[in-house]
Order: sequence, then structure tokens, then C-alpha cells
Amino acid sequence: MVYAYCSKAILMKLLLAFIFFSFACRTHAQINDVKKVEAAILTALMNKDTQTVKTYIDEDFIFVHADGIVESKSNFVNAYNNFDPVDSLRILTQHEKVINKSSLVILNGILLTQWQERGKTVRSKTSYTDTYKKIDGDWQLISSYINDVGEDYFELKDTAGVKVAIAKQYERLDRSVEQKDLCTTLSLNTSDFSTIDYLGNKGSARFMRQRSKLMFKAMRDSIVVHNEIESIAFVGDSAKVIVHQSFKRNQFMAGRLRRIETSARQRESWMLTRDGRKLAFVDQVHPLTRVVDGIATNATKPFNPNDSAFKNN
Repeated sequence: MVYAYCSKAILMKLLLAFIFFSFACRTHAQINDVKKVEAAILTALMNKDTQTVKTYIDEDFIFVHADGIVESKSNFVNAYNNFDPVDSLRILTQHEKVINKSSLVILNGILLTQWQERGKTVRSKTSYTDTYKKIDGDWQLISSYINDVGEDYFELKDTAGVKVAIAKQYERLDRSVEQKDLCTTLSLNTSDFSTIDYLGNKGSARFMRQRSKLMFKAMRDSIVVHNEIESIAFVGDSAKVIVHQSFKRNQFMAGRLRRIETSARQRESWMLTRDGRKLAFVDQVHPLTRVVDGIATNATKPFNPNDSAFKNN
């Protein structure tokens, strides 16, 4: 009896393992099938093969843009028809998340587009989310969302003069903050500007714009800002600058006006856009010092006026 019970238990475990393995294989196969369809759509778009594109797009398909505008299948099919063969258009995707729900597969990631423009290589990076549904045995694209608020970036070929050009942009940035010229400050960032702070928190372009507005509102006068370039490295199309930032101001904080002096070291990525060099990304942030009303405080923690003076070892 014991032997029979053990045999049944083993068989049940083997059956469950087989079911799980079969499901995993089926899921993997479905995702691969959808990725093949996506690749076929991109190839057809690059070749202006609108008839092939249409075969993969559902008749009720919707094409949604970042500003809320909803377009139809026709708009999507003809989205790249303004490019000529001489433009050497290339379209690629990088998947960040894939969701598989039975007859639905959602692909989320970055759409990478590259083309030639007046002898220069131009690239764009756009977040997208595409939803595919299995209809009559075939995978069809039923909706596409594209966060098309980013910038076009020019290929970084010649690095000569880049450091000087970026130093001038820092001068503009420093001056705009000192004059509380929020419009100029924000104009020096790309529309898809983002950050990762010293705690690993990600800040979107929208979040950082709001943060800048709150900072400018809290600042009063005696504002002195200086960004000093420590080093610069070129990675792909970006110039990655290690910069030391000194920021002094009279600012409302913790219920009253205080004199605040902070410093930090961080990496800032600058890109060449149609409107000149702009700040696209900030990471590797290291808060160095924070002095409030002449008293040193811990720059890595929220300010508390009741804390004792901080000793930076």
C-alpha cells in the first residue's frame, strides 16, 4: 500500500512538472512568434511595403500618441513613407517588458530609429507599447502606443570643441538658475530628460520639471551656482560629463527662510539635438555637503532643524 501511494505521488509530481514545462514552452513559442511578426512589420515599414504591413494590422487597430491623438491603421501603415531610399532608414526595437496573456501578447520597450539627413546620421529613441492578439490563428497588431515626445539626436562624430560647447551650456544653466529664469533652465534639458538619484530613484522628465518649479518657487535671492567640469567621456552619441556642482541660495525650508549651501558630484549626459546640446540624463549622483544657516548637515538625509551638527568623516 505504501509503495502504491508513493508511486501515485511521484506520478502526480511528474504530471505537474510536465504540464508546467509544456505551458512554459507554449508561452515562449507564442512570444517568439509575436517577435517575428514585429520584425516583419518593421522590415516592411523600412521597405515601404504597405501591403505587407496591412496583413499584420487588425482592421480595428488604433495608433495612440503621447499627446492623446488617436490615429487609424492607415496612419500607422504610412508612418515612414516620407523617407527615401537615400535616407538609409533603419528601425529596431529593444524589449524591456513582455506580457503574455493567453491570446494577447504585449511588447513594451524602446523604438530605435536611424536615418541620414544632409550627410549626418540622426537617431531617435522612443518608448512604445504594442498589443498583439491571436485572431483566426494569426497574430495581429491591435493597438500601438508611442511616447513620441523625445528628441532627435545627431551622431557624435567629431569630439573636437565639445567640451568648450558644453561648458558654455553650463554657463547658461548657472546664469538661468541665478536669475530664476525657469524657461531657460528647462530648455537646456531634452524633452525626455530623466535622472537616477543617489538612492536609485528614477525621475521622469515630468517629475523633474515639477521639481524645478518647486525649487524656483522656494528660492528667494543671493543665488550663486557653479558647475565645474571634472572630466568628459564619449559613449555612443552622448558626452558623459563628471561635474562638480556648487549651489548657494536663500530658500524657504522647514518653515522659514534659510541660507543653504550644497555641493554634489554627478555624471551628466549631453546630446546634440536640433536645438543644440542638451542635458538628457543624470546619474551617479553623490551629495557631498549641505550647510544650513552655517551649520553642516547630512546631505544624504532629509533636513531636520533639530539635528545636531553633522561631521563628515
